[in-house]
Amino acid sequence: MKKSGYFNRNSYRIVFFLFYLMALRLNADSTHTSFVIGETFRYTINIYGIKVGTQIIKLVSEEDFNGSSVYKIRGITKTTGISRLFHQYSEQWTLLIDSTTLCPVWIERHIEDGGVSSDYTYSIDQAQHKVVVFNREKGEKKVIHTNNIVFDQYLVSLFYFYRENPFYFKGDFSFDFLKKDYVKTALLQQVGPVQVCIPKLSRNDKTTTCKFSEKGGDGIEIYAGMNGFAVPLKIVFSVPLKNNKKSTKIELYIRDYAVNIEEELIPESYRPLFNRGLLVINVL
Repeated sequence: MKKSGYFNRNSYRIVFFLFYLMALRLNADSTHTSFVIGETFRYTINIYGIKVGTQIIKLVSEEDFNGSSVYKIRGITKTTGISRLFHQYSEQWTLLIDSTTLCPVWIERHIEDGGVSSDYTYSIDQAQHKVVVFNREKGEKKVIHTNNIVFDQYLVSLFYFYRENPFYFKGDFSFDFLKKDYVKTALLQQVGPVQVCIPKLSRNDKTTTCKFSEKGGDGIEIYAGMNGFAVPLKIVFSVPLKNNKKSTKIELYIRDYAVNIEEELIPESYRPLFNRGLLVINVL
């Protein structure tokens, strides 16, 4: 009976999402107020409180892709500092998300991991629940069948989807996210307002955030800003070690948020960040 109930809830979510996609298509206005072209996020990557890397995310442009309007997001994820003495990792990736649905349709990844290079592309068909993975190094293609909305490996597209559609995350939210050549299913639960320390905002005072916690799986935790700034301030997940017997907890903290627009064009909800030194304005 439990499995049947779970199936019914999942079926309801899939049907709801398909109706959501159709509704957005009928009202095809790709203007969004929760983010702006040119915005850049920088995160520090930490293990056991020690900085081991950085991640930079930039919303580059809105452009055409196969006849549809998409947002192009580029990112760099890499190890830094003394951690490179133990392991070197660098990844440059490009993410295209549909400008209407805010769901990913295309991903490119170039990975340098311990001296080994790999290149992947992902063609995502959300309506058909299918992802075509192409390994450029080996010339191999693989088709992955999914059960839920698919988001990218770093959940960046999930964050953009959430910023525009926070109502969709009430209660439990199931989704699939990409690994190198397969997908994993996650079930996020909205825990509610919690206070956490965000070093960039304050080393002493705690910041009120909206927490989302994964049930099982990789132990994903997302702490999103509130009061109109619904972006991830802290992200936690676990990655397996090489022997796959243990895992290490990874923590990402927001370092800064920058936009390349005139100050008067910045969304009103972002303005309180000026007082905390988190928001940087690069006037055009």
